[in-house]
Amino acid sequence: MSELRRSTGLLPTLAAGVIVGAVEAVLAVAFAALVFGGLLAARMPDGIGLYLVAAVLTLAILAWRAGPRGVVGSVQDAAAAVLAVVAATTAAKAAAIAQVAEATAIQAVKRPDVFLTVIAATLVVTVLCGVLFLVLGSLQAGNLVRYVPYPVVGGFLAGTGWLLLKGGIYVASGVQPALRTVPNLIREYELVRWGPAFAFGV
Repeated sequence: MSELRRSTGLLPTLAAGVIVGAVEAVLAVAFAALVFGGLLAARMPDGIGLYLVAAVLTLAILAWRAGPRGVVGSVQDAAAAVLAVVAATTAAKAAAIAQVAEATAIQAVKRPDVFLTVIAATLVVTVLCGVLFLVLGSLQAGNLVRYVPYPVVGGFLAGTGWLLLKGGIYVASGVQPALRTVPNLIREYELVRWGPAFAFGV
């Protein structure tokens, strides 16, 4: 039985690069829209730019370090879902602190930049995760994941899926899914927005 050989040459490599790059660009824009919604919607173009740069760096570093066999990486949906919660919480806290500072200050105070606060929080979370993974890799302790119970892993994946579902509906419709917003979501002009996206996802 003959083994299938990989296509080599400039044209297949360029075609693969264009396809992977196009998919990654769509994912980066979608994840940025998920993370930088709500209070940060006005700064969404900046967030999209950051995610596109992150996607380029991710693919470039993986291509550089992969060797001749090659590997394809991507920005992760689970991380985007968790960072969306971190971003929303941080933005709400920063906006509340700014309002309290303005209300209680005798003199005018400079309003903090909520977007930069969220970026700083995201950076801290990312660096801490990177340090943890570096330590686990250096100690060759990756097999510790075997001791995580299946219900914990299942709960994390289910929670991530729920956050992605809610975030996807929000990105498509502009309405945050909740019990109180169900009447808004089932109106015709909103169903036209998020219904096709939901059907495509299914």
